[in-house]
Amino acid sequence: MNRPDSDIDIFTAFIVPSRDILSGRNHGGVSHCSGNTINRVLLFGINLLNGNGYEFKPVTNQTPDDVKALLEEFDKSTATSKLPEKTNPEPFREYLLDLRMRELNETL
Repeated sequence: MNRPDSDIDIFTAFIVPSRDILSGRNHGGVSHCSGNTINRVLLFGINLLNGNGYEFKPVTNQTPDDVKALLEEFDKSTATSKLPEKTNPEPFREYLLDLRMRELNETL
């Protein structure tokens, strides 16, 4: 979404084993992102938690007050969600690893 009025997104890169990357394992560290990115992620989560699916659209509000309001809305959506508090990510990681390895093998 590179436009003249775009913000700049900053990210942190890690050198880790390919298996960990393909399976989605988190290696910690500090990452930085813009107000647009924070708001986009919060809106995405709010929509999913409220059962409204997902939607990708430009985010125009990015002031600290906007982020605070979205965090409050996200907390409300989380509190009323029927999703489990904690899940086991390993089956999903193994599924992603298997899927990605099959895709890689198909391109060879």
